[in-house]
Order: sequence, then C-alpha cells, then structure tokens
Amino acid sequence: MKTQLEHLAEAAELPHITLQAIPYEVGAHPGMAGAFVILQFDEPGASDVVYVESGSGDLFMESETDVARFTTIFEHLRALALPPDASVSLITTVAREL
Repeated sequence: MKTQLEHLAEAAELPHITLQAIPYEVGAHPGMAGAFVILQFDEPGASDVVYVESGSGDLFMESETDVARFTTIFEHLRALALPPDASVSLITTVAREL
C-alpha cells in the first residue's frame, strides 16, 4: 500500500492528473456505494456513459438520468475532498506512516 500511495503522489505532479482525497473524518459519503467511471467522448453525437463494476457484474448506463445522477455524485465527492495540494500532503503523510 505504501508504494501505491507514493505512486499516486508522484502521478499527481503530472499536468493531466488531478488528485483529490476524501479524508476519513468526512465519514459517510455518496462514494461509499462503490467505484464508478463517467466516460465522456469528444465525437459528435456520442453520449456519456457510466461504468460501474460490482461483485454481481459490470454495468454500462447510458440514460441521461443515470449519467446525471452519477455526475451529481461525482461533484459531491469533489466538494467533500481536500484540494489537490492538501490531498497529496495527506497521501504522503499516510505513506510515511506505513
């Protein structure tokens, strides 16, 4: 885990990566239901898709309602998370403690 955290901190230095961490103290949050990815495409007419991986199978959700719901969840998670610099500091601190 230490190596993974160090790798995240290094990756955060890249210009195309924004790393934000939600500290444990935040408690329950909308991301606890599981990981998801919002896939956005530049091609005209291509709709956004939400990908959810779970123990019962993978889901690809394409409806505007589903995409909007997960976009809202993502925005809430970003609001709860520390700013990028503070997130890297937290991750670096945790890595040192391991």
